[in-house]
Amino acid sequence: RKPLLVASLGNIIDKSLLNKHSQKNTLSTQRSCETNQLTLSILVAEDNLANQKIIHKLLSTLGHQMTLVKNGKEAVAKILDDQKFDLILMDMMMPEMNGIEATLKIRQWESEKSCRGHINIWAMTANARDQDQSDCLQAGMDAFISKPITRKVLNQKLVELLKFNDSTQ
Repeated sequence: RKPLLVASLGNIIDKSLLNKHSQKNTLSTQRSCETNQLTLSILVAEDNLANQKIIHKLLSTLGHQMTLVKNGKEAVAKILDDQKFDLILMDMMMPEMNGIEATLKIRQWESEKSCRGHINIWAMTANARDQDQSDCLQAGMDAFISKPITRKVLNQKLVELLKFNDSTQ
């Protein structure tokens, strides 16, 4: 099986995904006229400069918009400021506030603001032990990506996110 490319994703996903305005749909996907691909707004919480550059290149080549913060505290501030993101890619080991603490604060805020909906949060970490993955999921994260992140793995996960979102409507 060949991996799906984001550019061909529009041919696979029912076009109604882009037209539905259901409250269940928290993705603000947009179809770019030039590239005919889906665009996600992604908040990336990553403190390492090399990893920031890698994830920026991966997301931009896949056609997504990225907002970068350097720690969990800044990620929480963006969310509490009610900025809308389709996804948060959250590094686990950051200064000031790690990914687990940030996720717990975001999930608490979501439960208090029931009209806000669920923000997808994916852990990014070089620690790929089962316990690390379990800790992330227990904190309320939706998925786990091991570093180094590859374009193929990231693209597959994004396609899964869009398919899951489409199936829940």
